[in-house]
Amino acid sequence: MPGATFLPLDVTDEGSANAFAEVANAAGVDALVNNAGAGSFLPVQDITPAEYHRVMDTNVLGTLLVTRALIGQFQARHAEGLTSSLVKITSDVSGRTFAGGALYTASKYAQRAVPQALAYEGHSYGLRVTEIRPGMVDTSFASSQQGEAHKAAWLCPEDIAQATLYALSAPRTPA
Repeated sequence: MPGATFLPLDVTDEGSANAFAEVANAAGVDALVNNAGAGSFLPVQDITPAEYHRVMDTNVLGTLLVTRALIGQFQARHAEGLTSSLVKITSDVSGRTFAGGALYTASKYAQRAVPQALAYEGHSYGLRVTEIRPGMVDTSFASSQQGEAHKAAWLCPEDIAQATLYALSAPRTPA
């Protein structure tokens, strides 16, 4: 893909997040789309500490580490009169839950708090924060297969990509 740089990133590892940010900052990054996620759909009695850490570390800690690693760049851009954007893909379950969804929805509730707080904090350095909370999306998430018949009315990954592009390209309104 022309103009793109692909980098390894373990969002749960601070060193990996910082190394990613170093390359992104050197390239003049002006936006972050934070979409890494892990799911687990188990009854509460079956949730192990290891599964808790896998989901919470990916969904919550990963959001914090990668976002935090880029904030300095966004602040520097503001000092130059430039703006930056953060788009956080969460989920419609960041405001509701269901049987077997305790761990996943808890992570999404917590994950949602990061862009909400950052919308307040980032205002002082010109950061536009958008949260996209899609419902069911036809992907291979949670060991399902993309294109299964019961997913016919679900959103497509392209729908989320288009919403993200809109959030990144929409004109800014004067403050």
